[in-house]
Amino acid sequence: MIQKIFVGILILVSLSANAEGGDWAERIYFSNDFRFRNEYIDQTKDSSKPVVRQRLRARLGLGYQVNEQVFTELKLASGSDDPTSLNETFDGGFTTKGFQLDEAYAKWTAVKGLNIYLGKAKMIFYTIGKNEIVWDGDIKPEGVSAEYATKWGDLYFEVNASNYWVDQSNSDTEANREIMLSGLQIRGAGIFTGDLGYEIGAAIYDYSNLKGHTILTKINGTKSMKNGNSGTTVYTENYQIIDAYVGFSAKVMNQPLLVYYNLVNNARSSSKQNGFIAGVNFGKVKEVGDISFRYSFRKVEDDAVFGAFTDSNFNNGNTNGVGSEIGADYGLAEKTVLAATFFANKNATSGGDDYYRGQLDVSFSF
Repeated sequence: MIQKIFVGILILVSLSANAEGGDWAERIYFSNDFRFRNEYIDQTKDSSKPVVRQRLRARLGLGYQVNEQVFTELKLASGSDDPTSLNETFDGGFTTKGFQLDEAYAKWTAVKGLNIYLGKAKMIFYTIGKNEIVWDGDIKPEGVSAEYATKWGDLYFEVNASNYWVDQSNSDTEANREIMLSGLQIRGAGIFTGDLGYEIGAAIYDYSNLKGHTILTKINGTKSMKNGNSGTTVYTENYQIIDAYVGFSAKVMNQPLLVYYNLVNNARSSSKQNGFIAGVNFGKVKEVGDISFRYSFRKVEDDAVFGAFTDSNFNNGNTNGVGSEIGADYGLAEKTVLAATFFANKNATSGGDDYYRGQLDVSFSF
């Protein structure tokens, strides 16, 4: 049904643009990508044999420049009700796969440098090195957010803020109250000299009414979103995440190099509230034959972050884990990237069972 609606909107936008002067080709923006994944998962605490599977991710977007200040976009994506995964596993006797609304928003450029997002849009908060200790890369929050960016010479400055809905409710009972996510981030970047640069930032993400609230569920309301956080049927902690990072960049062999450290702390928890990730990224894939590498090591205690939205690959999507992630990307052909990623984790910060996950991806985009 949603696919038909999407096509209908495309036709209406095209007809409307033609009626207004035929400039629709300059106003419409299309995006599309497809990823084929081979995956291996092995958990030593699980007596069953390792999981070997293949999965797909497909996304299709349509954007329209309404006027000089307003841009709107709709994106459909494969996946289910899981906010941290757009993958569909090859299973189920060739049954059709889910294709749902991933983004629907308007971006209003109120003044130069200030963008306001209304709807279900990209995560507004920047993560250094694209790490996912706080936010999984597939998260598309819902509500209102804003970003302001400016430059003073070589200094880049940015402020991001949000008021997101996590769970809407009119109930006054502790287990079913509404949950809001309010966030504020301040970041800057500059140049020491030549190709040597730096970036630094800090953020606060405050969740309302989590302590005592029934643990949220996903995938048609059947899978718990506890994801390593404290609690059995209700959350037993509140979450106000302090997120701070520093990074240093340089050019090595004419390739970008980034070294970073990102610290997180749950200021509302009395224990098990700390986490960090340290990493290095080298190279960037833009053309055929380009190659890049990345490595990170992280440790995340039970309540250092809100587990429902953290990286869905590290430690099987749970907090209370420690270990490494290593990966490489290669420009296989035009707009085609081959990527390999491997996770070697312990599913307890004090040293628990081993968790291994390997992924080999081929991604195509235009």
